[in-house]
Amino acid sequence: MRPVRIALLLGMALLCTAAARPLTICTPGPYIVFFEWGSAKLDTQAIAILDNLLDNLKHCDAASLAYDGSLVDLAVDGHTDTSEADAVSWARADAVHLFFRDHEVAEKRIKALGHGAKQLRITTPPDIRENQNRRVEVVLGPP
Repeated sequence: MRPVRIALLLGMALLCTAAARPLTICTPGPYIVFFEWGSAKLDTQAIAILDNLLDNLKHCDAASLAYDGSLVDLAVDGHTDTSEADAVSWARADAVHLFFRDHEVAEKRIKALGHGAKQLRITTPPDIRENQNRRVEVVLGPP
């Protein structure tokens, strides 16, 4: 009878340990990826940032951490500096969108938009190249 009691106590201890595990905290972002002038190509640094976001997204889903009971989605917002065409912002957003799709994030969970030079991080006059404005911002958020 004593071994059963020990096993039962061990089972309870394991249960308590599992229940006491801290919850995974999702970092909503923004995760910011920067680009060369006129380019929508993801460099190694951009890929590392997006890989980090994918890891975070997996933990959020695994922990069932969601907004209003829904899975976390990705808002992908492309931007340009004032010297680039608006179409470049869409190409950047598409590049990040394709990265997620290629890494098996469901299409319906990704919303990609291009904003051109309408939401500058650093305000500049027209036709100025500014590295901080050539970006894609990805935010985890409600569907």
